[in-house]
Amino acid sequence: MKEFNLEEVVDCGFTITSKRKRVWQIELEMFQELDRVCKKYHLKFFADSGTLLGTIRHQGFIPWDDDMDFVMLREDYNKLLKVAEKEFKEPFFFQTAYSDKGYYRGHAQIRNSNTTGILPYEGNNVSFHQGIFIDIFPLDFVSKNQLVETIRHKRLVRRMKLFDILLNRTPSPNKIKENVKKMIRFVYQKRDVQKMYATYEKIASHVPFKSEEVCKVSYYTNGKKYKLFPKKYFEEVEYKDFENTQLPVSKEYNKILTMYYGKDYIKPQNKSSSHGTVIYEVDEKYTEVLNKMKEGKTYENFDL
Repeated sequence: MKEFNLEEVVDCGFTITSKRKRVWQIELEMFQELDRVCKKYHLKFFADSGTLLGTIRHQGFIPWDDDMDFVMLREDYNKLLKVAEKEFKEPFFFQTAYSDKGYYRGHAQIRNSNTTGILPYEGNNVSFHQGIFIDIFPLDFVSKNQLVETIRHKRLVRRMKLFDILLNRTPSPNKIKENVKKMIRFVYQKRDVQKMYATYEKIASHVPFKSEEVCKVSYYTNGKKYKLFPKKYFEEVEYKDFENTQLPVSKEYNKILTMYYGKDYIKPQNKSSSHGTVIYEVDEKYTEVLNKMKEGKTYENFDL
């Protein structure tokens, strides 16, 4: 594997700083560990969203992007979860609602424990691991029956909103809403949130009248519209150059990118990440940063 270049450069009119490249380097290390484990257990995973676009259009990161996204069919995703604890060792941490009690997103993340990757609206309001991360999303079948799918989606959205109330202590500026949140936390104080999350995942991964289309069902609990793909798009994988390594992509990457971004996806457009801003520190543990933030220290937000 060739050395990763950390020098500041300008690409597509955007200045890629050395610090941004150091964040990318840490993310690449986590990808390589994920790739090692998946190859060991014969599991397929694929670059997704901006990571897929960067692979094809830039042969690396999109200059203004901040993270790496991957998808796996649910069957392989569940197999990965079963071996994750014994395979991912410090400084790598495989994060799910089962391995990290305060975590409640609908997908897994790999984190680097010696670093910081904090979303400012979370920070000390949550209790989970907040190192620099990459995302791994399960792909689940959707139903042929639109009513069934609509009901399932609403059930998932309600549960994710409940997890957010129970596990994210960000105070609401509205006193009435804040009092309602406190009442809900009181009612659910003795409930096992991890068991509740297991029910959430069962709803996401099991659906009657299933079609031949899949999507990141548990990701779309944030209200975004489904992006559906034929399941057959995720049967064959090939590796493409990406920075100093190679990433797995679907052999149908052109169709996937067209469905995501339109026929002109090859033309660069500077759009912000879905994360908004992130506090990144490559040489400081997130626990130390959180403690300093409690004491009033402010950190630079990357507008990524």
